[in-house]
Amino acid sequence: MTTTDFVEAAIKPSAIPTTDVSLFSANRSVGINANELYSRISEAAFGVLRYDCKWENVETALGVYNFTEVDSIVNLSRAQGLVVQLIFGYGDVLYTATNKSPARTAPQLTAWRNFITAAVTRYAAFDDVHYEVYNEPDNNPYWDSAPNASEYATLLSNAVTAIRAVKPNAIIISGGLSKPNASNVAYANTVYASGALASVNGFGMHFYQGAISSELVWRDIARVKAQAASFGLPTYATEWGYSGTDMSNDYTAGGTQSQLRQASKLVRMTITGWVFDLPLNVVYNIRNTGASLTDKESNFGIFHWNSTEKTAYGALKYLLNLAKNNTVTKLPPTASGSIPSLGRMVINRATDSVTAVWAIEKFTPTVIRVPLGLVVHDMVGAVATPMATSDANYYQISQDSGPLYIYSTRAQAETL
Repeated sequence: MTTTDFVEAAIKPSAIPTTDVSLFSANRSVGINANELYSRISEAAFGVLRYDCKWENVETALGVYNFTEVDSIVNLSRAQGLVVQLIFGYGDVLYTATNKSPARTAPQLTAWRNFITAAVTRYAAFDDVHYEVYNEPDNNPYWDSAPNASEYATLLSNAVTAIRAVKPNAIIISGGLSKPNASNVAYANTVYASGALASVNGFGMHFYQGAISSELVWRDIARVKAQAASFGLPTYATEWGYSGTDMSNDYTAGGTQSQLRQASKLVRMTITGWVFDLPLNVVYNIRNTGASLTDKESNFGIFHWNSTEKTAYGALKYLLNLAKNNTVTKLPPTASGSIPSLGRMVINRATDSVTAVWAIEKFTPTVIRVPLGLVVHDMVGAVATPMATSDANYYQISQDSGPLYIYSTRAQAETL
């Protein structure tokens, strides 16, 4: 363990506006009123809710569209001041072989366009309803055969045409690819070469990399941003997150270490979105999608299956409310792409500043020195207790503890 003076650990940041962070919802609430759940999302200062608008669920009879469930999501979200991002996907067995078979033939593509036209017409009066075309089209669970960029390009072009015909100024994002790997570089280039990205507003990517910390994905984000910029588009992080089952062996027993680790990673993932000026950074998921504590896919939520809060909810709520309507000075990525041992960010508020400092994973836990008289809060907003006090207060930070938030005047923040 090393002791680091906070002044020496700081890296000069640059100013950016805050960025919305979002949530993905595809499951009904359990153990809580839906209005209450959406109210908590709004209270945590999330800005966007991403939702699966599945073709098969809307068109259950030929040419008949039932938007009852989608209406509920749109209305609940808008009532809480949330932007809604509807994902159009996937197959519909009325037309396609399976519910994961995309439209390919001319009749199927006509039906696909008709479904999208019906949806966009229904919500055309709402500028706070945005659209994403498919989810992980490069990923076999969502595409019934080997990934085919040319097929997706055709599907995307047809969707964009349908959307723009109804709402020319709609916000449209391409379907987020499943991870920033080499094969998806080629996939994205193929979609771009087809012309399918010409009329979208953003390029979607998912930045899942297992359990590693978001800072270790910086190089991937920088590379994806450069590729998207060559398309003339900003990069939208339309989904990523961390499953509780990957955090620690104590997760199945309801232990605290796994919850702290998930919270720390999601907070730093949020900050990473600000570091890279991502216009959208989606936290997957609102709530666990099942009761099992051993199934990885069921445990990405910031709420448990019974809708009780995880530590991650409180940590994100604290950070996002600190940053809301304020500016953030951030730790910029280094020119060499190297990763510092400590992260630092300053939230500039009307009358004071809050400096966040955190340990970056894979480094030894560090003790930081904070001048006497400054209030320090932990990741969820509780007053932090120093491990030692003499000429200053000393605090230990680690990958599990998440950021410490140091309150000071703006002038003091400049010298920290």
